[in-house]
Amino acid sequence: MSLDATTATLITTVALMLVTLLRRLGARGWSQARRLRERERLDTIAAWPPQAARVLGDAELEALELARRAAPGTLLLAQVPLWRFVRVSTRQSVDRWLVRVGQLNADLLVCDAHGQVLAAIDLAAEPMSERSVRRHRRLRRVLKSAGVPVLVWQLGRLPSFVKARAEFLALGVGAS
Repeated sequence: MSLDATTATLITTVALMLVTLLRRLGARGWSQARRLRERERLDTIAAWPPQAARVLGDAELEALELARRAAPGTLLLAQVPLWRFVRVSTRQSVDRWLVRVGQLNADLLVCDAHGQVLAAIDLAAEPMSERSVRRHRRLRRVLKSAGVPVLVWQLGRLPSFVKARAEFLALGVGAS
């Protein structure tokens, strides 16, 4: 085989591989486009019939009621995403921050009558998975850094009314 025949064979082989690859990519691209069009035609309500669900379980409702009694005159909010009440510098990508902590929720927020956050209550259940432990640590670190005091209450072992009231008073919350 001469050099020209070898070169021609190599070029033909590469060309065939390229055509095969382009066909596969094209077929995949067309099928993805078809699936996207099908998804867009799909009625969200019909495909996933929505139903209202409870926001808080029994233990969380018990904690909310304890906080309501122990911190009178405050506004209590449940399951509030951090991005709703924590602001960050725009020197860094806010999108990256949202990916890292924006999905975290404060279990309970204690606010004044104007909606200003006074404290957060982190409700921890036991036992916790390692992932849950990391999530709670990250949440507490962010809140501490933002200057939001955090009370940690164990679900199923909530503090007494007297202890909860003392915790709030120590923070200057609910003193009326």
